[in-house]
Amino acid sequence: VWFATYIQSIISAFYSGLKGGKMVAEGIFNIFTERGWLEKFPDCLVSKPFDPDKSYLDECIQYPLAAVGFYMQIQRGFTLDFPWNLICLPLTIVEWFLRFQVYT
Repeated sequence: VWFATYIQSIISAFYSGLKGGKMVAEGIFNIFTERGWLEKFPDCLVSKPFDPDKSYLDECIQYPLAAVGFYMQIQRGFTLDFPWNLICLPLTIVEWFLRFQVYT
């Protein structure tokens, strides 16, 4: 059961990295669009008007960020650093309780 939980943690870290990278890339391009910066990009780089479904530029930001996020989660052993571990302590306790329920 422990091994299955660890594998599921790795799978969840991978998908969390992808989702986080996508959210950051969408946020960046929303800011660029609001400020008119995308209009200054060359047409060969960004189609006018910008459509993230037809462009690969957002994926060029999304996937490297996803890889960094996944690497950081694996490197830190799925734990939180100092201020976040105290802020998220109630959620961590719920997670411990759920894991205890699965293990027993």
